[in-house]
Amino acid sequence: MKYLIRLITTGASLAVLGSCTSGLPFHSTTVPLRQTIHFAGTTVSPQILDSANDDVETSITLPSLENDASLRECLVYASLMSPELKVAFHNWKASLSRIPQVTALADPKVSLGYFIEEIQTRTGPMEQQLSLSQSFPWWGLLEAKGDVAKSVANSKWHEYESVRLNIFQKVVKRWTAVVDLENEISVITDSFELLAQAERIARRSYEVNGTSHSRLVQLQVELGKLEDKLSNLNNLRGPRIAALNATLARNGKDAFNLPSSIHLNVASITLEDAIQLVAKNPAINAHNATIEQHQLAIKVAELDAKPKWTVGLTYTNLGDPLDPTTPDAGNDPIMGMIGFSIPLNQTKTDAAKSEAMSKKLAAIAAKEALLHELNAAIAEAIYQRDDSMRSITFYETALIPRAEDALGAVLVAFSTGTTSAIELLDSQRTLLELQRNLQRSYVAALNADATISKLVGGAVKTELSQ
Repeated sequence: MKYLIRLITTGASLAVLGSCTSGLPFHSTTVPLRQTIHFAGTTVSPQILDSANDDVETSITLPSLENDASLRECLVYASLMSPELKVAFHNWKASLSRIPQVTALADPKVSLGYFIEEIQTRTGPMEQQLSLSQSFPWWGLLEAKGDVAKSVANSKWHEYESVRLNIFQKVVKRWTAVVDLENEISVITDSFELLAQAERIARRSYEVNGTSHSRLVQLQVELGKLEDKLSNLNNLRGPRIAALNATLARNGKDAFNLPSSIHLNVASITLEDAIQLVAKNPAINAHNATIEQHQLAIKVAELDAKPKWTVGLTYTNLGDPLDPTTPDAGNDPIMGMIGFSIPLNQTKTDAAKSEAMSKKLAAIAAKEALLHELNAAIAEAIYQRDDSMRSITFYETALIPRAEDALGAVLVAFSTGTTSAIELLDSQRTLLELQRNLQRSYVAALNADATISKLVGGAVKTELSQ
């Protein structure tokens, strides 16, 4: 870049009646800040969060994106404020509340009876009765129902994790879209200033020496195109920021303090390693929990077909006997009771077991189909990441330096009147296109890495310099 600026300065000194500024503002993507982004955050199991409450969601200070809208801060903000994530979180908490419900015994029964017509007994008339009974399912049934509820809760937890990774990927995509737009505006602004500088040289040369008017017109037309492009890009700011704000659950017009460029070092995970890590994908884990749930449901159906037991006590209040001298006269009797149900309807049990087995087989097939899709998606994402990183290296080390040298040489020749405006415009357009392609490669690499992180369940760590 310094070499290009020296060339431009030299060209300006050779101009007939023109002067150039001593520096040319080309876009630079070198910024010293380095951050480490963990797209998946800390892995927490539902068992650890059994006592989770609403305070969990608000225990972290909310980032101020007006001061710092780095990718890290946006991810933290989304994890705290996203309504989709709150829906998934509360669905998981609701599923945890089912466990004590299905493992609890049925309420005991109390009944009170009054004899409208007293029944005389040897020890006195029966006036009223008080009964207390408790039903018990077959041994192991409540525990099995609790295991089913835990499997449902595990599935809901993995759904929460899946939603979180999806939101993170969406934040990365929309954040890079906004930063990429700002970078494109910066690059085109630099190109506009370069052509404006060349247009001043051409105009003075035309006014003093009467050189070709077509050179001046060509530059002015190109300046008009760039000005129109800048106007369109500036108008696009609002929709891009609104989309990012929507992902972060912010007002569509809320401002950001965004970085002006993207640098990153993506994790060097291979396709073979990524395929091995697919098992950590929350969607796969959710299918595993669903398969376990239906397997346990078969056990529940079998135990539910066993007899259900009832035990109880009945207290009978006796009145005064006709003959007070009768042995045990006036003593209130207490009767123990035990009973059980007789499961005669085997068809109901068979149907419940068949239903659970069919759902289990369906979940196994769905998991297998998802694994194939994830493997294909990972292969595509790793290709996109590797291709983008290759392009970044090629642009930074070869194409852009050569294009800068070429533009500097053409500008020197243009300043002395030995080259046409068309050659200058071609060189400027080439450099502009390469700079934009470089930034697009950064965006593609970051988006691909975020996709990989999502597909392998957040096991990829990405270092981001911005």
